[in-house]
Amino acid sequence: MTVSEFKAIINYYGENNIIGFVFDNSSRKLMDNPGDFKLSDHPLDQIGCLEFEEKDMRGHTYKSIAHVENVQKILVANDPSIWDVLDKRYLGS
Repeated sequence: MTVSEFKAIINYYGENNIIGFVFDNSSRKLMDNPGDFKLSDHPLDQIGCLEFEEKDMRGHTYKSIAHVENVQKILVANDPSIWDVLDKRYLGS
């Protein structure tokens, strides 16, 4: 998927409804709360990538970066009220 296609999909469904992403059928990035994903937080126009701040098990912070061409699925909530009851363990499989 191109950067412009990615942005068009996000804008169509709304940032607040983005649950997460599946990359190359092997890894996922899921949001914790509605509104956690913001297009403006990612260097899409500069390098075409999504950038996420992560923490390891000891609390050390690092960034994970994935190119939008590797996004195979964008997971979208139909209704923000499902966030608290959604079983995210099986999303995107």
